[in-house]
Amino acid sequence: MPPRTQADPEAAKPTGEQPTTLDDDFWGARAHLKHIRDAAHSRQRSAPAVLGVTLARIAAMVDHRLRIPPIVGADAGLSLITAVLAPPGVGKSTASHIGTQLLPAPATLDIADQLPIGTGEGMVEIFFEMVDETDEETGKPKKVKKQVRHNAFFYVDEGQVLSEIGTRKNATLLPTIRSAFTGATLGQMNASEERRRILPAGSYTVGVVVALQTVLAGALLEDAEGGTPQRMLWFPAIDTTIPDNPPTWPGLLPWQPPTRDAVNALRDDGWLIGEDAHLTVAESIQREIRAADLRRARGEETTELLDAHEGLVKLKLAALLSILDGRLDINEEDWQLAACLKEASNETRNSVVEAVKQDGARREAEQSNRLARRAAQADVAVGERRVIDCSRKVAEKVWREPDRWTVAELRRSMSRWRDVLDEGVEHAVLEGWVVEKVESGQGASKRLLRRGEKRPS
Repeated sequence: MPPRTQADPEAAKPTGEQPTTLDDDFWGARAHLKHIRDAAHSRQRSAPAVLGVTLARIAAMVDHRLRIPPIVGADAGLSLITAVLAPPGVGKSTASHIGTQLLPAPATLDIADQLPIGTGEGMVEIFFEMVDETDEETGKPKKVKKQVRHNAFFYVDEGQVLSEIGTRKNATLLPTIRSAFTGATLGQMNASEERRRILPAGSYTVGVVVALQTVLAGALLEDAEGGTPQRMLWFPAIDTTIPDNPPTWPGLLPWQPPTRDAVNALRDDGWLIGEDAHLTVAESIQREIRAADLRRARGEETTELLDAHEGLVKLKLAALLSILDGRLDINEEDWQLAACLKEASNETRNSVVEAVKQDGARREAEQSNRLARRAAQADVAVGERRVIDCSRKVAEKVWREPDRWTVAELRRSMSRWRDVLDEGVEHAVLEGWVVEKVESGQGASKRLLRRGEKRPS
């Protein structure tokens, strides 16, 4: 039976926190996957979240020349972006720490590891350093800025920095992350010569982990037109399968990046482009990818905006699962496991979309209620002001002609105040501006109004 995702009925509520979980068939499919789940559960943390971090770290550590072949369109690098989501205090950052402890960077690898993210320019800058070089004209040594490394792992806590910087006018962070996902050229040509840093396509690979509170993911989801959320994997920091009695810590993950010789061996695979080395992909998977792409290219099938990079993300996952398994060929089992992971990611992302909608609706309802309360209070204030104004008019009439007025006569004389006349008379009496006397007659009693103890000021 192929591994699958399994919905948790108690967690199926649209909270964006735990919409789905990967079942035992998935985790039991390979020793490395079980090892990762045991490591996460030994610390009472989400296994999918730790797996997402681990895959991002693998992406950051592999040879930058390793790429997905151009089955359709262009080839692509293995860079990966993972989002870990949960309410405050649930363990988003510790999931990343566990992944780092589980898979530390090899001592022989020059990697910029565990770096905070700032700007797009900053992401590019970490690949460069000042090095000594001989000036061709003078023959003298000089310092120049050059690319010295090809690997980097970035961690963004809470994601707020990413949201704020990425949505700022002229910001470069989100465009840089989007380009890094495919391994495209990074940098800005419009920078001054001394500040210009151009990172050529295929010369780097990165892993990015973003820890997000569920409702803060709205800023990233709003960048769907730009393509950011489609390029991300989404995993919950809440895991309902954490056992009451946790397993013991299984130790470091027994994995090393593919050797340079293994990567070099791929460069004769028929996909040769420059220095790139393309992973091999099973023919059945290539046929499936080509068929789906052909339907879209012919307009026979459309794709939802948030699923625009579905095939590429799934193929990257399959590639990283293959590399985690110690191979550089993507087989059917890799593809099936990747499909389970992508399904889990989609479920998490979709529940985040719903959670953001609910939060927006709640905020809108709160705002509407505040406005309604203000309007009601304003109406009350206007009504009270009208009663007081009417009361003063009543008192002025009575003080000018003290022997004339009855309530009935005032009602005829003050037609525009009829709606508040009774309240106005009552207020005038309470203030002592007038006194009311009832005079019995043959018909209805007359309500006479006479001067009170004081005249309104």
